Amino acid sequence: MFDVRLFYSFQAALVFLIVSSPILYTFVQSIFGKLFTVAVKGCPTIAGLVLHSVVFALVVYVIMLVQEPKAAVAVAAKPAVAQE
Repeated sequence: MFDVRLFYSFQAALVFLIVSSPILYTFVQSIFGKLFTVAVKGCPTIAGLVLHSVVFALVVYVIMLVQEPKAAVAVAAKPAVAQE
């Protein structure tokens, strides 16, 4: 049987891989470089890390909102096994 939680974990890992990539840090630096330093040669600064953490959280939140809730309900609706 397919575990939905494993699927969500892989989705979050993929989003993290994209958001934390040095290429994206360099791209964001080219956009926000005049306001504050996001990255130096692709390596994040504290401001860049905070910005990308917020973006990661927002993207994962939107993914959770958009995905079909039936799968999550199916996992939560499993009857609990009584342990004696």
